[in-house]
Amino acid sequence: MTLTHDERWEIVWAMPEWKEHDRLVELSNEHFDRMFGLIDAMWAIPARTEAGRKSKVLVLLACVLDLRGHDDELDYRDLLGRRLLIEFVGGEAAASLRESFAA
Repeated sequence: MTLTHDERWEIVWAMPEWKEHDRLVELSNEHFDRMFGLIDAMWAIPARTEAGRKSKVLVLLACVLDLRGHDDELDYRDLLGRRLLIEFVGGEAAASLRESFAA
């Protein structure tokens, strides 16, 4: 017996694991909504110092682009993009960012 696409999904949606997944996703929505609100507020503040640029780059890498892995864990494009962002930070702040992502 072959199930249709809809029939397979009905089985999945009836599973307790799926219901728990939905519950956890719903709980996380409040966290992410608040996080995105804070990110929007942060973008409105100009970054005039190395520390300010570093903070914005860290938020971009960790929360928006999800590029938190070590250098050897990223594909080539993501690695180059992260290196360019870190270069824009400049100074000692950039050096500390480079160290934090080194393998």
